[in-house]
Order: sequence, then structure tokens, then C-alpha cells
Amino acid sequence: MRSCLTLLLLTVGCAPPPAVVVAGSDTAGDLQPGLQIVFPSAEMLDNPIPMNSDCVLELVIAIDVDNFEIIAPSETDGDKDGQGHWHLQMTVPDRSYTAVFGQAGIINEADLSPGEQVTVRGALQSNTHEELDAFDNYQSVIEFFVGAPEDTGVICP
Repeated sequence: MRSCLTLLLLTVGCAPPPAVVVAGSDTAGDLQPGLQIVFPSAEMLDNPIPMNSDCVLELVIAIDVDNFEIIAPSETDGDKDGQGHWHLQMTVPDRSYTAVFGQAGIINEADLSPGEQVTVRGALQSNTHEELDAFDNYQSVIEFFVGAPEDTGVICP
């Protein structure tokens, strides 16, 4: 039986974290773009996240983006300040999966097994796929372990 991961990604706008202000400034024009993974919460990641009875890990990830206009790379003709998209990268010990997103998307068919550690990293990108690493909060990272299906009697590879 093949195990895989399905990640559903959403951008959210409710209850955003506080705006990030450039040091020494308090004007709206100096707000930096930022990205934060807001779900799952840190408390949820303390325990392994169980696969379902089909040996698939289904995980919703919510991303909050501040001070940045999300636009699909295909809808632009070049770089524009304050505009772009985000990439999501999922890494397990010996392999990596990357997806490009404007608003939402799904990563699937990632081979996973119970006990593996997964790192998920979201990062803001310019319209030309350059990371916006000049800003302090351009990326967010979560880590968790994959758990076996709960109470099903199914053993995943």
C-alpha cells in the first residue's frame, strides 16, 4: 500500500498577527511584508499527526500574509514591489516537494511513513520567483512527525 500526503493550503485574513514595522518607524508606508503559518498551531504539532486509514496524511495548513498582494505568477509581466506569491516546500529526511501558490493549492503523492519528521516552509516570492529574504518575516517553518492511523488496525509502510 502506498502512503502519501495531501496538504490543503489556505490563505487567511482573520485575526492576523500584529503588523511588522521597520525599526524606528511608525508609519504605514514602512510596513514590511510577512508570511506566517497560523494553522496547525504549535500545540497541535507536539504530537505526531496521524495518517488516515488509507495511509494518507491529510493536513490543512493556513497561511497569513500581511502587507503583500498575492498574485499568480502567470498573471504578471514582471516584478512589482509589494506583489508576488508564496511557495510551500515540504521536506522529509531524503526528499523535498515544492509547490507554487497564489491563493490555495494541494500537495499530494508525497511518500510518507509513520515516524518520519516533516518540515513545511512557506516563503514569500517576487513575481519572478525570487525569495523576499530582505524582509525579516518573509518565511515561516513548522515541523512535525507523521503518526500511524489511530484505532483502525491498519499498518502503513
